[in-house]
Amino acid sequence: MLLALFTANVIHAQFACPEMLGNQTSTTTIHFKINSGACANYSQNIFVTYQGTGITFSKSSCNGTDLFYVSTSGALSDPDDFVVSFPGRGTCQYINGTLATLSDDEVSFNDKVSVYPNPLLKGDIITVKFKSNLSANFEIYNVAGKLISKDFVSNQSSKEISTKNLTNGIYLLKISTDEASTTRKIIIMK
Repeated sequence: MLLALFTANVIHAQFACPEMLGNQTSTTTIHFKINSGACANYSQNIFVTYQGTGITFSKSSCNGTDLFYVSTSGALSDPDDFVVSFPGRGTCQYINGTLATLSDDEVSFNDKVSVYPNPLLKGDIITVKFKSNLSANFEIYNVAGKLISKDFVSNQSSKEISTKNLTNGIYLLKISTDEASTTRKIIIMK
């Protein structure tokens, strides 16, 4: 799923994951309660994943301790279970509407990878982000299993992949390192 170094109190030196108010969160709106810091400390856009699907959310409002984000690219399957990447700050996981704490050893490779936007328009760029710098291979397959393209990164935390040569449809993006791999379904629309 997404980048995933999870800690309840500190992700990067001074970043604390906000609490989620699950009863006020829907599949297209997320409501956080800020316990430390200020509204300005939170990115305009966040990236949310659930079972490998990435969705972009934009900050819609923030007043004191109430922070709201609204989806710009889809809906959550479950408004209480997902992973959020706050760009430049950290990554937080929410399970059953509650902030979860996992050690790095408990997080699978799938949870350490974020792929967005998805679905996307033909010609858009797919961004793949990792929890930390690593070397990885990228392979895109069509639904018939034919390899369409290959690429790689060496010691990087992200990769942008162009879709300008892909037609509308469903593809599989395989991301692999020496230790693990994950596959994500990508949908390209008109």
